[in-house]
Amino acid sequence: VSLYKFPRTPHLTSLHRVCCKGGFMSRTLLFLALLMCVHVGFAQNWTWVPSHGPYGGPIRALVVDTNDIVFAGTETRGVFVSDDRGESWDQTELRSMKIADLALDSLGAVLAAGPDQLYRSADGGHHWSGLLPPGVTIAPTCIAAAADQKILLGTAKGFYWSLNGGVGWTVWTLSASRVTSVAITRSGAWLVGLSSRMYRSTDQGQSWAATESTFTPTAFSSEVPDTVYAGSDMKGFYISVNDGISWSLRATASGKTVSHIERGVEGTL
Repeated sequence: VSLYKFPRTPHLTSLHRVCCKGGFMSRTLLFLALLMCVHVGFAQNWTWVPSHGPYGGPIRALVVDTNDIVFAGTETRGVFVSDDRGESWDQTELRSMKIADLALDSLGAVLAAGPDQLYRSADGGHHWSGLLPPGVTIAPTCIAAAADQKILLGTAKGFYWSLNGGVGWTVWTLSASRVTSVAITRSGAWLVGLSSRMYRSTDQGQSWAATESTFTPTAFSSEVPDTVYAGSDMKGFYISVNDGISWSLRATASGKTVSHIERGVEGTL
């Protein structure tokens, strides 16, 4: 697996999984600044140089914290960290495990979705603690966090959320199916993606409504109120202009799997 980076990191704060692929990840070419396969406009020519690692198998997730420290979650060897923008990498104490996703919480700490636990590090990856209660055995698949300590956690057997930074959790009773993607939109709505369907809540999980969608969401991005972008499993790239209630397909990515969407410089996606 090769990782590439910019000589200077652009203004991106959250970088995750592969952008477009024909099947689920096998050998993956990831871009640290995330040159998206789905984009609207491209205002400048960017130069890419190889990063020296991390060497831990396919990279599942990337995130950059407020101090420009880069975290990489891998398929088999846990979490790696770089404090020099990808020039060198060190392995954290999260080792020998699959990391499904990474995110930053409202305090700037890093969240890592491990095989059976949601881990948190507030010191740059040096130490990690589990946020899920003892005895809870779930397989986290995706994470979303908001500025007011809300954390949404998708798992292989349903959806969980916390309103206090992971101190307490609520279990979603609507479905125990595998969750493919979660999001908190810029307008504050919660989106939960399942196989061929999606649910939406505007009251912090007290009530839910099915959205007008028939695709399997694999990624969300919401940087502008009421506008939400969604990647899908083999059905391309979708956009909603009413905060996730209804969706329309963007034909530029039809027939491809989009597993991450990120807003870059000058409004590019």
